[in-house]
Amino acid sequence: MGGWVYRKVTLLILLALAVALVLAGPATAEHELEHSPHLQQDARERVLPPGYTDESQVWVWGFNHAVGLYGFLGFCMQDGGYWYWGGDDWYWNSCE
Repeated sequence: MGGWVYRKVTLLILLALAVALVLAGPATAEHELEHSPHLQQDARERVLPPGYTDESQVWVWGFNHAVGLYGFLGFCMQDGGYWYWGGDDWYWNSCE
């Protein structure tokens, strides 16, 4: 009879852990860049050149396609900035 109680307690503990993990998943996802408009806007303000509000508006040197927000964050963290087309010439954005 002792083995039956041990299995039941173990099953209840595992069930409680599974429920806790399922409930904690969405709460942690809300703090990621993809799921937080506030964090996305903060990142755009840090990495986009003055006057630009969306990453799809900015053409980066060496790319013939849109870079995306993660691409701009990468340029700023690794290279300290990037060259972009300003309509009449190429300009350096230092991500300040």
